[in-house]
Amino acid sequence: MNALFRRYWMPALLSSDLKPDGDPRRVRLLGEEYVAFRDTGGRVGFVDAACCHRGTSLVLGRNEAGGLRCLFHGWKYDVDGTILETPNVPDARYRARFKQPAYPVREAGELIWVYLGHAEHEPPFRMYEYMQLPSAHRVVMRLDMNCNYLQMIEGALDSGHIGMLHADFINAASAEAFPEQMRRQQEFAADMAPHIEVRETEFGFHYAALRKTNNAGEVYVRVTAYVAPATVLIPPNLNVLHYIPYDDTHTGWIVTHWNAAEPLDRERVVRSQGLDIPGLWVDDRIMGSADNGYLQDRQAMRNGKWSGLHGVLPEDALVNIAQGPVLDRTKEHLVQGDAACIAARRLLLDGLARTNSGTDPPGLHPTSAGTIQALDFTIPEGTPWAPHVPGNVETNAAQSAARKRSKA
Repeated sequence: MNALFRRYWMPALLSSDLKPDGDPRRVRLLGEEYVAFRDTGGRVGFVDAACCHRGTSLVLGRNEAGGLRCLFHGWKYDVDGTILETPNVPDARYRARFKQPAYPVREAGELIWVYLGHAEHEPPFRMYEYMQLPSAHRVVMRLDMNCNYLQMIEGALDSGHIGMLHADFINAASAEAFPEQMRRQQEFAADMAPHIEVRETEFGFHYAALRKTNNAGEVYVRVTAYVAPATVLIPPNLNVLHYIPYDDTHTGWIVTHWNAAEPLDRERVVRSQGLDIPGLWVDDRIMGSADNGYLQDRQAMRNGKWSGLHGVLPEDALVNIAQGPVLDRTKEHLVQGDAACIAARRLLLDGLARTNSGTDPPGLHPTSAGTIQALDFTIPEGTPWAPHVPGNVETNAAQSAARKRSKA
């Protein structure tokens, strides 16, 4: 999977993590060590952590006067890895022979993205709608998690848990701090067994959770988008989740709340998501673990609360952490409601097979840039949902595969 992820642009940092001439930052990504810094002019450098001279970490370095200087012998690097100075080798011809390994970066949506693959395979950068809004219309948060990235993705692709795990939110008399579009989900999430339908697309897939409503002949449709390899758009078009595999057992979870219609209040969003509890979210890390009982409040449960975990994001985070560092899927017993999780596994394995064979994995060449939608709506029972979702353009390969599965 390391090779597969290197074919894509990946979010690595928040833009706010790096200040001009500020402290260089250690970044662990796909099990490797890197250092990121912002130079005097505001440009971002993303380089291998080990200095190419003697291998000490550049995170110890001095970021000043237009470059990052290694503390050991003073070698100084530009953001693209060019060696600017070698104090212990006066001959400039020597430092022109090689560079510190450096990687392309892009800033968008208050995130710093990096491409770690071969230059000849660099794909176009995929833009999302939230990236094109003024920053006041976004709230970006990072939650560092002690578990594998895939169980986090699968949690986001599991619509059936909403009415159970998030029962305190669903049953709340008032969803304070949530937009009106989100409150209507309370009426429908009580259906614990939605029917799941998956439609493969150029970016990955859309899946629809179809629920009964109180109106005869009507179906509530909740459509989530999975963008390969590690992004999920949550309906109703207000949340984008990016997952960063630091290594096999540690994941960065970037949560972006956005609203095209109006600016957002960060404190209100943090409070609404349950991240305002002291000791729960510290220096971007979710602190719950088996050793502290996942910070679950059993007394609150005895007093009428359902989960004992405060808020939607902590609930999602802690049930995934409680699956262990890497979930043992040989012990699972899957059901129809897990269809989207199964689809994600198949897509990743197919992408890995394509990568190993020298062909492109899915989603590298956007045809729906900026139009991928995650929506909820009601339709008459028995009518198709896909035409209601912009960006739900199935590839020829996806259509062919769907036909084969249908025949099977």
